[in-house]
Amino acid sequence: MFTPVTDFLVKKGELQTTRFDENRGPPLKPGEARLKVDEFAFTANNITYAVFGDMMKYWNFYRAPEGWGRIPVWGYATVAESKAEGVAVGERVFGYLPMSTSFVIQAGKLGPKSVSDMSPWRAEMSPVYSRYAFTKADANYDPKREGEFSLLSVLFQTGWLIADYLQDNAFGGAKRVAIASASSKTALCLGHALKQMSPGVEVIGLTSPGNLAFTDKTKCYHRAVTYADIPSLSNGAPSVFVDMAGDARVRFSAHQSLGSGLKMSIMVGATHWSAPPPNTEPMPGPQPQFFFAPTQIEKRYVDWGAEGYQKRLNEAWGSFLLSTDKWLKPVRSRGKEGLLAVYEQVLNNRAKPEEGHLIRW
Repeated sequence: MFTPVTDFLVKKGELQTTRFDENRGPPLKPGEARLKVDEFAFTANNITYAVFGDMMKYWNFYRAPEGWGRIPVWGYATVAESKAEGVAVGERVFGYLPMSTSFVIQAGKLGPKSVSDMSPWRAEMSPVYSRYAFTKADANYDPKREGEFSLLSVLFQTGWLIADYLQDNAFGGAKRVAIASASSKTALCLGHALKQMSPGVEVIGLTSPGNLAFTDKTKCYHRAVTYADIPSLSNGAPSVFVDMAGDARVRFSAHQSLGSGLKMSIMVGATHWSAPPPNTEPMPGPQPQFFFAPTQIEKRYVDWGAEGYQKRLNEAWGSFLLSTDKWLKPVRSRGKEGLLAVYEQVLNNRAKPEEGHLIRW
């Protein structure tokens, strides 16, 4: 028996080019389960997955026709069909999903809290992305907060891990952190985590004039500065620059303005993915380093154990979640038209910072 499946495809290297692919999902093999995608979040973080799809192997998670990719998203799914022992039909999970109506996993590492996809093409990727958590066993699960969890829980973990990484490395001797694309959700998570974790460090949000008022409203930073005013930070204070924008011009301005005081430069996202390149003048300061969250997770599993890690993360997440009531507005869209409208809005950086987009088929 074949199951009708709709996939949303993006052309690699030409993110404006998209299509919907209607196909027939093959019958399940022993050990497999089919998951129906219920609802997922779509934010600038998912654009980052597409921009770095080849370099970071994000395209490898879900198969697609040659030259096309399926952007991974985070959200909820329900087991619609199963030939995997212990994975029951009707079981609800949270995890890494394709932008498709359904998908198949090769079930493995089954435990009381989760099941993992052991498909062979995932073997080289971090196991963090292959784990599907059962909602019935998740202490953080709240049916009234599914939207916020889809939108922010993974982004918060990333922001919290960056803050932890910086603290673990004594901020390279810095006492100030400047974060580009400060209105983006991962940046807000990082700002909040830094303020809670390291009260002696000043947290500055760098943003556009149009998002300045919103960025201030969130209270995730000690202060917000527009990109044009980055030179006002050139007082020699020891600093860290965290780049969520992926905008070479902003990065160059920050490196040039912070000058000899710049101790670390961290690359995380690409919210300004289509920005033109800067001039060819050599960029001063330390070489930017790319932050990969699973590496820090693995380190902390060794340092704290899995339970210790989860306890710290849960405590921090609870505090952040309460703060979002003041500024986050979940917005739900449906069907192909809704998905395409949200994709184009986020891709072209037209999404309102206070809105968090959720999509149902």
